[in-house]
Amino acid sequence: MSNSLRRAFTLIELMVVILLIAVMAGIVIPAYSRFYARSNFENTARQVQDIFSFAREQAIVRDTTVTVTYEAQNHAFVAQVAPPHPQTDMPVALASTVNPDGTTGQGGEMQKSYRLDTDVNIGSFSVSSAAGAPGMASGGTGSQLHFLSDGTVEGATVAITSTEGYAAQFQLWPATGRLTRMDAQP
Repeated sequence: MSNSLRRAFTLIELMVVILLIAVMAGIVIPAYSRFYARSNFENTARQVQDIFSFAREQAIVRDTTVTVTYEAQNHAFVAQVAPPHPQTDMPVALASTVNPDGTTGQGGEMQKSYRLDTDVNIGSFSVSSAAGAPGMASGGTGSQLHFLSDGTVEGATVAITSTEGYAAQFQLWPATGRLTRMDAQP
C-alpha cells in the first residue's frame, strides 16, 4: 500500500466551477450580441456614407451628373452615373461592364447600390431644394438627389434606425456635397 493519498475534486467544488462558468456565460453572451448588433449598424451607416461619397466623386471625376435614389421597395440606395457627353456609338450589348469595385455599367451608364439590412430602416430622407442658389444643384425630388460635376448637390437629411434602437443622423451639405454624421458616434 502506498502512504500517499490522491487528492480529487469534490462534487461541491465541481458544482461551484460549473456555476461560475454559467454566470460568466450569462453576462458575456448578451454583451457580445449587443456588440455585434452595434457593429452591424455602424457598418450600415458607413455604407450609406460611402454611397454618397461615391456619387460625389464620380460626378467630379467623370464631369457628369450622378443621381442618388432611395428605392423604398428594394430598401436600397442607388447611385446612377449618367453617361459622359459625348456618347460612343458602341452597341449597348457590347458596352456592358462590371468594374473591379462592384459597380456595373451599360451604354456608358454606371451604377452602384447598397441594400440596407432588414433590421435597419430609413427614419427620414428629406431633400431640400437649392434652386435659386447660383451654381447649386436643383431639381431633387423626395427620394432623389443630383450631384453635379462641380460637387454640389441639393441639401438633404438622412436618418437611419435599427430595430435594436440604434440611430444615425446625416446632413448632406449643398455647397460641398459632403455627407456628415450629426449624431454622437460611439
